[in-house]
Amino acid sequence: GLTPGDVDLITWLRHYGIPVLPVLTKTDKLSRQKTLKQARQVERDLESIYPAAPQLFSAKTRAGRDPIWKKIAAAAEAR
Repeated sequence: GLTPGDVDLITWLRHYGIPVLPVLTKTDKLSRQKTLKQARQVERDLESIYPAAPQLFSAKTRAGRDPIWKKIAAAAEAR
């Protein structure tokens, strides 16, 4: 879930117009169903400060890597 530090960082980044890409890591540690449930909860927690679905990622399996890089590239091009 989101920590108070996460909320502060996202709020600070948004204040300065810096793009935010919420990423949930270590998705290989939970079942797919539990991972999606956690992602929905984080998305609900983010609604008031940054309405976006978090990207799921696992360094172990590399799942989610390509979509993250695409989003980073798109944000870099937009700046």
